[in-house]
Amino acid sequence: MCYNHSIYRKISHAERIRAIYLNKVHGILPTHVAAEVGINFRTVLNIIRDYENTGRTNKKSLIFSSSNKLNSKIGTRDDASQ
Repeated sequence: MCYNHSIYRKISHAERIRAIYLNKVHGILPTHVAAEVGINFRTVLNIIRDYENTGRTNKKSLIFSSSNKLNSKIGTRDDASQ
């Protein structure tokens, strides 16, 4: 099966916030949020589900500094609160 990747686009942080806001504050159903914001219905469901599970409105970046990489390899943490 060949997918057309040109139809995918990155959802901006503002669009994610608006989708969550419309659903959580105004109680608008995800189907109506999708139509209002112009995002695929399944994507709106994922945005809302991720927000409910993590409390985050953005996707967590997986970029680490070199010191964090080194510390994670040896099992120590960067902070002094241990």
